[in-house]
Amino acid sequence: MKKKGKYLQKKPRKTFPWFTLCFCIYLILMAAAISYGLLLLWNRMDVYERSRPHQAMESMMASTTPEGWHDLLSSYGISDHYIETLDLQDAVYYKDINRYTESAPAYGIRFGSTRMLYITLQPGETLDFGSFAWAIKSIEPVKSGLCIYAPADATITVEGKPIGKEYMTEEDALPLTVGPFEEGRVEIPGLAKFRLDHVYDNSGIAVTDAQGRPLELSHETGKSSYYPPLMENYTVTAPSDATVSVNGIALPESDALDYVANEDFKDLDEYIPYMPGTVRYEVNDLLLRPEITAVTSDGTVLNVTEEGNHFTFAREHNEALAAEQEAYILEAFDAYIAFSGNRDGVLRTNYSRYMSYLVPESEPAQRAVGALESLSWMSNRDESLKSCEVSEVISYSDDLFTAQIDFTMKSDTTENANSYLFFFLRTAEEEWKVFRILNKTSFLAG
Repeated sequence: MKKKGKYLQKKPRKTFPWFTLCFCIYLILMAAAISYGLLLLWNRMDVYERSRPHQAMESMMASTTPEGWHDLLSSYGISDHYIETLDLQDAVYYKDINRYTESAPAYGIRFGSTRMLYITLQPGETLDFGSFAWAIKSIEPVKSGLCIYAPADATITVEGKPIGKEYMTEEDALPLTVGPFEEGRVEIPGLAKFRLDHVYDNSGIAVTDAQGRPLELSHETGKSSYYPPLMENYTVTAPSDATVSVNGIALPESDALDYVANEDFKDLDEYIPYMPGTVRYEVNDLLLRPEITAVTSDGTVLNVTEEGNHFTFAREHNEALAAEQEAYILEAFDAYIAFSGNRDGVLRTNYSRYMSYLVPESEPAQRAVGALESLSWMSNRDESLKSCEVSEVISYSDDLFTAQIDFTMKSDTTENANSYLFFFLRTAEEEWKVFRILNKTSFLAG
């Protein structure tokens, strides 16, 4: 019998795979640690990204449509007309380095190349790792810097909507350029300054003065627009010998226009110191209504009649001269009536008396000489007066005046008949003499 042990080998004893187990555990732990680290890193990076200020801006830009931009800009009073000029599809934000700080990041938004909004951020939602997200603190429109210079009492409208006086930053900001007639007038205010930071062009701006009259844009300088007040033009009609003054400044005679001679003095050059008439002056481009005066060559201050922007000066009844010369005028008139009617048949006596009131060789004197023969054949007429008065005496110079005599003859049976006769008198031989007589008659139904 053979022995088996010689041919049999001893089997190795089996042990537990601790190395493999430990290695696997190590791998698992390393994978977990790496996964956790990656997760922590990802979370950290997410927090970091969310804590960056530009994320708030990205969120705002992504959530705002062109219609939203339109509504936002409109809410700040920016006109639809101007908003329509912006490319709302091309909204871009940028870092405002002039206003940016770590504690208050600041950005701007532009549409195309036009900067329109300022954004300021503040800390918002609290994040992990002691961080926080940023939120919008304020949105402000970019100030346009547009200024309007206009009278302080002007009404300024933007797109038809009037703005309040709170936009006026300075009441007397810009002195006005005035002409010589208004230099030194302290009552002329300068232009007020209105700052319209919510308006970006002046296409929708209208300015009217206190009377509701539109003011025109005179010029622009940078972002400033100027609307000066309306200038007024005035005309003056005055006697040709009068000195006309505007705000105390006398107008030169060379400025006189449209001389019109007084036809009543026609052909009387040799009897009068000058030819009475009227002239017209134009005074243009005044801001305030002027004070206009007129003084005649004999020193008489004339009264004025104002109709709109036209000033009219005319000679008026000289009461002092009328009182002084009334008796003489009536005596001369009575002599005229007596001679014309051959009163009492004493023609030569009436003629001599009448001629004593006339300037020798004057028109009425020559007529009297020519009528002497024809009147000698006239029988005595009853040319006595029913009424007679000196109604108006006009002085043209120290040695020239006219007198209007209103009278009614007893022989005139027409009801309320009035005759008007004018004596023209000048000094001759150191006393007043008549050198023209005009007879004007009208019948006034009473």
